[in-house]
Amino acid sequence: MSYQVLAIKWRPKLFKEVIGQEHVTRSLVNSIRTKNIAHAYLLAGTRGVGKTTLSRIYAKALNCKNLSSDYEPCLKCSSCESIENSTSLNYQEIDGASNNGVEHIRAMIESCQYLPTEGEYKIYVIDEVHMLSNNAFNALLKTLEEPPKHVIFIFATTNPEKLLETVVSRCLRLDLRSVSQGSLVEIVKNISKDENITFENDEVINTIAKSGNGSIRDTLTLLEQLKSFSNGSVITEESLFYSMGLANKTQVESIVNCLISGDERKLTNLYKNILSENIDLKSFCLQILEVIYEKIQKGMEDNKASKKLISIYKDLSKNFSWMIDSIAPDEIILIKMQSIALGDNLAEEVVLEKNSLDKSKDTNKPIKVESKILASVEKSEVIQKEVQKQEIKPEKKKEEAPKKKGSFSYRNFITFLKTKRPASAANLEFGNVFSLKKTEENNLELVIGFKEDSIAIYEYFQEEDVRKSLEIEFQNFIDRSDLVAKIKTKLLNDDEIAEKKFVAIVEIDEGRQEKTDNEKISEFKSNSVILEAEKLFNQKIEDYKIKR
Repeated sequence: MSYQVLAIKWRPKLFKEVIGQEHVTRSLVNSIRTKNIAHAYLLAGTRGVGKTTLSRIYAKALNCKNLSSDYEPCLKCSSCESIENSTSLNYQEIDGASNNGVEHIRAMIESCQYLPTEGEYKIYVIDEVHMLSNNAFNALLKTLEEPPKHVIFIFATTNPEKLLETVVSRCLRLDLRSVSQGSLVEIVKNISKDENITFENDEVINTIAKSGNGSIRDTLTLLEQLKSFSNGSVITEESLFYSMGLANKTQVESIVNCLISGDERKLTNLYKNILSENIDLKSFCLQILEVIYEKIQKGMEDNKASKKLISIYKDLSKNFSWMIDSIAPDEIILIKMQSIALGDNLAEEVVLEKNSLDKSKDTNKPIKVESKILASVEKSEVIQKEVQKQEIKPEKKKEEAPKKKGSFSYRNFITFLKTKRPASAANLEFGNVFSLKKTEENNLELVIGFKEDSIAIYEYFQEEDVRKSLEIEFQNFIDRSDLVAKIKTKLLNDDEIAEKKFVAIVEIDEGRQEKTDNEKISEFKSNSVILEAEKLFNQKIEDYKIKR
């Protein structure tokens, strides 16, 4: 077999092998266990966290002939093997970026009518679905709402906010999280052990995991790069920084020490050496902030936190952004660091020191400050004014849904959530209020009901961290300091649905849409032009269609 890169070789083949997405795998396994299979799924998340991988595992499990007791695919039957080898007629992966035209979607819709050659389902996976054109989406809407019983759609996207709401409302949405750095470290260690890759120290592994930014694929691609670069030898810090285009950590620490000690001449020489090595400037700035942050945290632990270090960190983190995008970033960053080394950021330090002076002294007497420091303060004020001119104005906050004290609207709560937790907001539309009451413990308890066909979403809200975050937003929404917001979810049986006349929000919206369409058709029928046309041709118009 030809060589496989690490990201493909170590791609999970079972639900239990997927790292960091337990809330999604649990929902998918439960849907198979209870046979509540949705006709369309939306998997949203950043690159390299397992969207396509989970789609393949789920497809294998749905059509597997020898499903295990814990609902994992066997990987040995003809259905599992054909999906793994990309020869299955019942599983299609479509690239939404290159097949984004309406003609591609129409061809897919036509193939949906044919029954699967083996197993129960035909599964269509559209990767980067947000790249589809509006015409392609419109062609897909009707089939997406009521597909044949043997068809399942799985959409994967890194930009769910770009999707039409009419598409999102027809899917069961599952949001994948970025993988934690701790999990990435464990992945790198385990794979490196099997691949006979060795490291100079644990700091190299931590840097690789941190550079992965929550993406397993990015982390393994970087590991692959370092493996090739080291050519079988030990991966050192030097080879890591060189291959990633980063400054050596020793160099960065030396620059930070110069900022603290005020050695402007040494700082300038170090900085020019780094530029000569073609180090990426943005990465270098992030390294500077990272080293300062580590020093601040170490100082906190030793009860020796430096006000000067905190001041430098605040100053640089605020100004690096516009400096990198300026017309001469190399020069302006050097000038900024030189000014800090010379003491031009001490204005805040002087103000802090004033508060720590001996309070027993007469406060009416003028406070004596060295003339050198005062000159530094004045110069700092001038620099600060120039810096403020360059600062990017913060974006205006989006207006939130209006809230009235003493009343509660489930729709308003969902609208309130959309800008904060869009995944939870979208999933809450598949439920509705079952009960809302104030308990003796001054808790405002909201019970959200879900029907049996929404069990996967119900399971999603059983996750402790999901429920806790939802309660925090509910507390913010009710805006009552005298009440403690609590949220529970309930899977309703037929008697409870009938007794409460329970209808989910999505069902209400679909009913409203149908009513709106009927009103449009009625208005169209009574239009004078239509009536005149019918009279002229002596024939009634039999069929009306609403164009979306």
